[in-house]
Amino acid sequence: MHVMENPYIDIIGHPDDGRYPADYEALAKKARETGTFLEVNNSSLSPMTFRENAEENVLKMLSFCKKYGAGIVLGTDAHVDTAIADYGYAERLIREADFPEELIMNTSLEKLKSSLKRAKKG
Repeated sequence: MHVMENPYIDIIGHPDDGRYPADYEALAKKARETGTFLEVNNSSLSPMTFRENAEENVLKMLSFCKKYGAGIVLGTDAHVDTAIADYGYAERLIREADFPEELIMNTSLEKLKSSLKRAKKG
């Protein structure tokens, strides 16, 4: 079974690290097919990150998610209190990619909860 077919997997976190190459088109297609969301992680986009090519990879991922209608979530990966709810780097890329708000699944708690796999089964 593909991990995204698992009914308990709703979100794939950190799909942006260039040290682990990914086929972003295939990832977006499978995410759409399974109702799994891909994370845009703000910390991965920080100039201080150890992740490689994260900005380039996120832009690719956003392009394919937009093309195939795959949902994303924004994450801060906050390890300190000042980073909670700081989406500055992610927001910049969302705007640059002209990414549609309707595909950002955590713009409200209600939207996120209603779009999770278990909510759709019930």
